[in-house]
Amino acid sequence: MRTRYSLAFLTVKDVTPLEAVRVASETGYDYVGFRLIPAGNEGPYSLLTDSVEQKQVKAALEDCGLGVADVEIVRLNEFFAIESFLPFSGSRRLSWRETRSDGGR
Repeated sequence: MRTRYSLAFLTVKDVTPLEAVRVASETGYDYVGFRLIPAGNEGPYSLLTDSVEQKQVKAALEDCGLGVADVEIVRLNEFFAIESFLPFSGSRRLSWRETRSDGGR
């Protein structure tokens, strides 16, 4: 079994999700990671709620033979409200393998 690699969100955080798929494909990665919810002052990330962008990214992933390794980031802290993560279900069509979370602020 060969080792599979994922292009992490922070490696290409300044490009669009479509560009991240292209970079991952052109550089030999098997997967790509996306940030859907801001971890700090950045964002918002349209991939979470924009169904057109989700379809475009899904098509690009299929064309390139890539998968989504993970999405970021769910903060599990005193401000956590499950309602704020309901949009995750809409973006689920991207079929990611893991959701990154942490207990930070």
